Amino acid sequence: MLNEYIKTFEKSSIVSSILMILVAILLILFPKTMINIAVVLFAAALLVDGIIHMGYFFMMEPEVRVYSNDLFWGIIMIVSGLLVFMNKTLVTATIPYLLGTWMILKGFMNLQLSLQMIRIVEFNRFWIFIGGVIEVIAGLLVVFHPFGFLDLLVVISGIFLLITEVIDLSDSIYVLRQMNSYRKFR
Repeated sequence: MLNEYIKTFEKSSIVSSILMILVAILLILFPKTMINIAVVLFAAALLVDGIIHMGYFFMMEPEVRVYSNDLFWGIIMIVSGLLVFMNKTLVTATIPYLLGTWMILKGFMNLQLSLQMIRIVEFNRFWIFIGGVIEVIAGLLVVFHPFGFLDLLVVISGIFLLITEVIDLSDSIYVLRQMNSYRKFR
């Protein structure tokens, strides 16, 4: 019983890994297209979530509906999804600026932390300071050269996804082989 469950799980894991390897290859080869697809999927997810919230609202008992925010959130999600879908290029263009700003703020927080650590003599604040400087510089690069960064980020994500999925695929194949060889000697 457990063996069959593990085999079924590993087989589905192999299929999932193969699909994710294909996605990783697409991310590496076609970053701009994949960014546009991600924005469209995000808009679709907002729309679907809004429809679900509205459906919950209208299926509730009237006494519960009085206290529910589902209609409000449903409308907000649907409007947000439509706005994202109608302004795909704007949404895509703002992603690097948001990420760059976040990186700069995080870097300044690390710089502040390293300066606050001056009072703690035994604590080595050097790496926090260096990390903060690197984050601020990287954030500035992202803000001033956003589209190159977004493409690079998508390609790097694709590379990491490819590596992890190849490892997962090999793990699943290894488990299935071990289970088959264990059964032969049983």
